[in-house]
Amino acid sequence: MRRRTAVIIGAGIAGLATAVGLSRAGWRVTVFERARQFAPVGAGISLAPNAVRALEQLGVGQELRKRSFASGAAGIRAAKGRWLIRTSLDDLTALGGGPSFLLRRADLHHILADAAAEAEMRTGHQVLGVSTRAGHAEVTYESARGNGVAQADLVVAADGVHSDIRQALFPAHPRPAYAGYLTWRGLVPADAAPPGLEGLTESWGRGQRFGIAPLADGQVYWYATATAREGSHTRDTIGEVTARFTGWHDPIPQLLAATAPAALLGHDIHHLATPLPTYTVGRVALIGDAAHAMTPDLAQGACQALEDAITLVTFAADAAGTADVTAALTAYDNTRRPRTQGLVRASARFGRIAQARHPLTAALRDTAARLLPTSGYLHASADTISWQPPVVAQPGRSATGPQRNQPSCSRRLRSPGEDVMTSAVAQPPRPFGELLRQWRERRRVSQLELSIQAEVSTRHLSFVETGRSAPSRNMVLQLAEQLDLPLRERNRLLLAAGYAPAYSENSLDAPQMTAVRDAVRQVLTGHEPYPAVVVDRRWHLLDANASLTLFTDAVAPHLLKPPVNVLRVSLHPEGMAPHIVNLGEWRAHLLGRLRRQVEVTGDSELAALAAELRDYPCDQPEPEVELPGPGEIVVPLRFQYGDSVLTFFSTVATFGTPLDITLAELSIESFYPADAQTSDALRTRADMA
Repeated sequence: MRRRTAVIIGAGIAGLATAVGLSRAGWRVTVFERARQFAPVGAGISLAPNAVRALEQLGVGQELRKRSFASGAAGIRAAKGRWLIRTSLDDLTALGGGPSFLLRRADLHHILADAAAEAEMRTGHQVLGVSTRAGHAEVTYESARGNGVAQADLVVAADGVHSDIRQALFPAHPRPAYAGYLTWRGLVPADAAPPGLEGLTESWGRGQRFGIAPLADGQVYWYATATAREGSHTRDTIGEVTARFTGWHDPIPQLLAATAPAALLGHDIHHLATPLPTYTVGRVALIGDAAHAMTPDLAQGACQALEDAITLVTFAADAAGTADVTAALTAYDNTRRPRTQGLVRASARFGRIAQARHPLTAALRDTAARLLPTSGYLHASADTISWQPPVVAQPGRSATGPQRNQPSCSRRLRSPGEDVMTSAVAQPPRPFGELLRQWRERRRVSQLELSIQAEVSTRHLSFVETGRSAPSRNMVLQLAEQLDLPLRERNRLLLAAGYAPAYSENSLDAPQMTAVRDAVRQVLTGHEPYPAVVVDRRWHLLDANASLTLFTDAVAPHLLKPPVNVLRVSLHPEGMAPHIVNLGEWRAHLLGRLRRQVEVTGDSELAALAAELRDYPCDQPEPEVELPGPGEIVVPLRFQYGDSVLTFFSTVATFGTPLDITLAELSIESFYPADAQTSDALRTRADMA
């Protein structure tokens, strides 16, 4: 199969993230960057939980945590220091599944650039134009070596707020508009930074704001805004900024005094106020600020760029021909445009409120903020920061890129989604009543039965299902408990009803999961010399012990390319299937487990996986009913290993009483020898290793 090619225009956050994702999906990627070299940008950046999930998908979550300050405590203050809104780490974790992370923008750029090492970087290359031809796209560029033309299956324009590519594709479209205020940014060295900063705070005055963000290395990033005419700041001096913020609360004066003049950056704020009709033209996709430049008021610019990258990579990962690329770009546009354009509008609205200049308007703003419950403030961002990466149902993935006969995740515990372009299904929000009715019917419970179990009136339950009444938070949790919903679905119900999620979802490489990782590794190691695997809710392999190679040595390499699906490896004709002596029986057993799982969860990806597995050829009849053979007490797995037939039974272990979604969806399947011959063979194999 010909390796697919992509040209990415712009080596900022959006461009590099896309380069990482496409490279790891097997694409040959070239990045054109107009700058001759990457210069460090003296500014910080805040990454909300939705952006953190995107970076985890790219496999850089651990590196992000090493270089970042985890911020949960945050809030808004008045110019004199009075708190208007305060939030805690627990608040943010309950809402978004984890903290926000604060770091230097240059550090994030370095993380992504290092991860994109497989891509070809061409600095000093100015793109002059793009076009779509029959079967490919063309990029015209100039460099110090002269002009040239590059061909690719896909072109990704990530060239920023003042995108030349956007202007070329939409020449009549309005250019980015001035938002009405300017900003300054600075970094304060660790030895001059004030102590005791716990998280990102923003202080509001009349037509001015000042934000403070502690960084991991002790430095402090700050930013300031001021309402002014476009282009009115002709000089970027600390003196100008200090004069504007005279009399503001500590540590603002100290931060300004400790900022070196050369470390100050200033510019006007522009955003794409008029939305684009589409983010794709032919084989060209716009992402990040090139597609939907927004004001920084919701701190979502970089976050949405990372969401763009993951979404585009997810849909394009396995695109081959023209039809596949077109379908992938259509799916990307349909998924991203409504969300990002809504956030562009929301960010601009919030900016207008926060920049209020009139004394009465500013006073009303501050009073409203002070009286607003923390839960109400957080709920406003629930849909934004609770984003999950999209999923497309995929058959066995192609064998492009590096291959190996052992799953790459068999040596260490991998977070769900790490180095994987698929994770939780990104579904459009649905009304609470519709979701509740769907789950009630799936559980085959009548309204009367559920009302009795949950101790609510049938009339009230009927009104809730039809949208005429709103449930309380406790009622939502009680209904979910009676319906025995998975924790992930309980959070969905809460969000649909307008409440913050109750259950966190921490990645397995998060610090708070250290004990879990250690426990899982201990179980896997202790089970040697017998195989054991760790899987998530969709049977993706997260970890395994070394003995798993007994099953995987003869498996085709493309089936072991992440994401490794254990069921696909088991039943695929190029997987374990040719070596399973009782394939008909074992296949029926696995498909039965999967069918019951689909019935319980309603997971569409699992349903698609079940359909795929049923289509695999099998030359053995499947028993209509699983009946034990002579002396059998469980369904055995009989595996041909050399001249011997090894017989196993398996057990499945889960974490008891989990309150975290990741833990609730994690299971350990351990294979045990069903006879002395198998036990002796495995011990001999281990001794010879």
